[in-house]
Amino acid sequence: MSAHLSRQRKKLYITDLKSENALLRRKEQILLSIPDLIVVFDASGTMSLVSRSVSRFLKCALRDMERSSFWEWLSDNSVRKVKSAFMDALAVKRRGREDSTPLWGGRSMMVELLVHHDPQQQKQGEREGNQQQQQQEEVKTESPLMVSLKGVVHFAGELPECVCSIRHKEGGT
Repeated sequence: MSAHLSRQRKKLYITDLKSENALLRRKEQILLSIPDLIVVFDASGTMSLVSRSVSRFLKCALRDMERSSFWEWLSDNSVRKVKSAFMDALAVKRRGREDSTPLWGGRSMMVELLVHHDPQQQKQGEREGNQQQQQQEEVKTESPLMVSLKGVVHFAGELPECVCSIRHKEGGT
């Protein structure tokens, strides 16, 4: 009798896990498909989620962007700004039961986003030493595009992650 109950509990548990996984997959598809430009990255810049709209905007395959560094898509000055804001949010850490802290006090920050930037090709050029200049000439990097970045650092997982929306500043800088 107890073996029968144990099998029933296990079957119910498996059914619950399958339902939960299906719900999580559905939510992931919604997040990936959202028309807003959304990126999620950790303190090292590694992107764990990139909305399809970001890959379309940057003209880069989604699979190439995921697990790449967000820092590769920003100008050096912008990387410093975002890293600084991330570190400031980490310093504030959790207050009470809050599981997130807004970047830049909840305001948007203008950053320079590199469009048509191929970080894999650039890294290959750097490894090949003398061919670096030739590789960089082949990489089509447009002038940095001014965008506004707004986000929060989320502390609910094992490691803090930054969840940001990107908005194109129409009409110039």
